[in-house]
Amino acid sequence: MDDPLPPSSLRETSASGGTGSAALPVAMLYRHADASTLNFKTTAELKPLDGPVGQQRALGALELGTKIRTPGFNLFVTGSAGSRMQKVVETLLKNARWDRPHPDDWVYVNNFADS
Repeated sequence: MDDPLPPSSLRETSASGGTGSAALPVAMLYRHADASTLNFKTTAELKPLDGPVGQQRALGALELGTKIRTPGFNLFVTGSAGSRMQKVVETLLKNARWDRPHPDDWVYVNNFADS
């Protein structure tokens, strides 16, 4: 892949709000990928991935959260639609070693219509 222009090739906006900068170079808007280096013709040839991709930090945090034994500790997970976060958390929790009693499930939801 071609490397984009280094940041030093761009001018910053002045503190007074004036741009005083050149237009963004076309090279910064496009990154070439050589498709001939891929070992498949279409993505239909690829096997589905098992598990999340590129989320090692999030998975590490979730795994740590399953090991914390302090009363009142909760995990809060959010993700965009299609990110499969619910499935990831379910799988992690199913695989976690549970040698302690399961806590009661409590969920508090604000009724904004009643505020």
